[in-house]
Amino acid sequence: MNISNIDPVQSLLKSWQKIKIFVILILFCIGLLQISALNQIVSFALFIVTFIVMSALNVITNFHLISQNRFLKSAQLIFEILFYAIIIHYTGGMGSSFVWIFILAIISATLVFDNFGGIITSMLGSISLLALMLLYNYDLIKPIDTIMISQNIASQTIFFISYFTFFSIIGFITEHIASLIKMNRTQTENSNKVETIKNNKIAAIDKDLEKKYKEVVTVATSLSKLDHDINNPLTIISLSISRILNAGRQYNDEKLMKYANQMTKALTNINNILDRVHKLKELELIEKERRINDEKTNPNS
Repeated sequence: MNISNIDPVQSLLKSWQKIKIFVILILFCIGLLQISALNQIVSFALFIVTFIVMSALNVITNFHLISQNRFLKSAQLIFEILFYAIIIHYTGGMGSSFVWIFILAIISATLVFDNFGGIITSMLGSISLLALMLLYNYDLIKPIDTIMISQNIASQTIFFISYFTFFSIIGFITEHIASLIKMNRTQTENSNKVETIKNNKIAAIDKDLEKKYKEVVTVATSLSKLDHDINNPLTIISLSISRILNAGRQYNDEKLMKYANQMTKALTNINNILDRVHKLKELELIEKERRINDEKTNPNS
């Protein structure tokens, strides 16, 4: 496979998905342990359903089981963020050691979506974190660890702003890196197109030169036969000139001798030209072409 044809973004995405799946499986096991300790059936069911839907969407989008579209990719991303929020909740809420795991979704979104996927996902991760804090503050859900909730609003605000900034920075950095990779891919594709056009032009020129070269060889091969074709008539002409010259001497006809000498000189020039033509036969390409023509003319010889 031609390396230049490999999409670097897709290649990076495949490698990243393997890492992310490994981390998600670890988080799933941790979540199961935490929920089993709480002995809450509803929480357990919600956790399992979220994990199954997220996994199914991951399989569909990663292995192209059905036609790809932004809706499926967006749904997969939303369930992934929901899964991470549940993990954070059951591993200590705002005091969890896994608050950072939203960056997994941020990196994935940067590679999957063309424009601002990482930045938008960093906002969604921050909103999920804020939603958890509000749910805790309004006693809509009970936190596993009450340390963070016992803090004042100012401390919670600093906590939220810190992670919001962290997620945003990760989003901007990953978007910038992905844009550089895509830009490099575009430049490589353009360079390959230019190279292909250049090679096609060179191939066309070479083909044209080859055609003209064959034409020259064919004509030169035909010319190389001239000495053989003309020698016999020239022999007859030479004998005739000799007789004319002898007749001029016999009858002491100066005009006749003059014409005979001019014809002899012209005949000598023709022989010199034929000698140069004869040298064509000594060329390897002409000799090869003559053999091919002879085999075509006399295949049984």
